[in-house]
Amino acid sequence: MKLSELAGRSSSFTLSINNKEYFLRPLTPGDASRIEREIGDIGEIFDEGKYANFFKIAYLLLEPASTLDFAKQKVEFVDMNGDKKEEITGGYALFVNMITTVQEQFDVIKACLTSMGVSKKVMAEIFSEADKALNTDIDVEAIKKKDQKGKKLSGKK
Repeated sequence: MKLSELAGRSSSFTLSINNKEYFLRPLTPGDASRIEREIGDIGEIFDEGKYANFFKIAYLLLEPASTLDFAKQKVEFVDMNGDKKEEITGGYALFVNMITTVQEQFDVIKACLTSMGVSKKVMAEIFSEADKALNTDIDVEAIKKKDQKGKKLSGKK
């Protein structure tokens, strides 16, 4: 895929913590420049595959109305020692803390890549293994692995 083939499209994802859909706008040259300044070279981001960078890009591409849920707010919590604490959080930090499942992580990354212009065909190639892994029954796989270990051990006697 060539850079010249990228054609950004609007995209969206839903966060289960508030059951709300968030919208990303297509990547613009201004966005690309901002990403280069604040996150790094887009080509390197793709090569490195650090998914946290894609969350940052997704946050930068949020439609203005979709950013309103991430305004700074006071959060009360109890720390590891049982002490009541209060902190102010918002923006990107709040955004990533609202992504609560592995599926949501992939959905945000897919929406980000769609807005950056990655084709559906390339997306299918990128995520085919991930989708397979996400739909694997962990309990069944654990039992299979346990059974395979038992067969290997019993075969050695």
